[in-house]
Amino acid sequence: TKENSEKVLQENISIVNALINSENVSDGSFDIIINYANSHINKLNKNISESRVCSLIKKGLLAVTQENIKTLFSNKYRSAIVKFAESEHQNNLIEMILGNQELLQYVDAAVIYDFAGSGVAQENVIRLIESTSNELQVANIPYEKIDIVKSILEAGLSKENANSIVDTFS
Repeated sequence: TKENSEKVLQENISIVNALINSENVSDGSFDIIINYANSHINKLNKNISESRVCSLIKKGLLAVTQENIKTLFSNKYRSAIVKFAESEHQNNLIEMILGNQELLQYVDAAVIYDFAGSGVAQENVIRLIESTSNELQVANIPYEKIDIVKSILEAGLSKENANSIVDTFS
């Protein structure tokens, strides 16, 4: 019965914590056991789907480690990266990226645009912009993110950015 299953899970949290990071667990089982897991995942299984990673982030179960961030970037889990950056761990995540050249190399224009269009603090997006050499187009930044647009323009006004600004105001 469902009640029996829940009781078994509650009494075996260490098993639940091990299963939550396995790609071999069915989606249905994952949806049940995530409610009982209580331990941070320090080394994310690289074969776990992005939707599961997003669920782990939402439940606060994914630890902010260099290896986990690298896994998210190398798997190209862009929505999970944004969700992680929007979480309570935002500042730790940004600091870890900025402090590690290997992680920083993953921060391309698409990541900057994703962060700029999300709930990531503008000052954190600007710090990433200033630490990379990406050629960014202001047309891809929401115009209400004035500080980010200003930061891109202060780095140098490209022909594309000048044209985008003219088009916006004409």
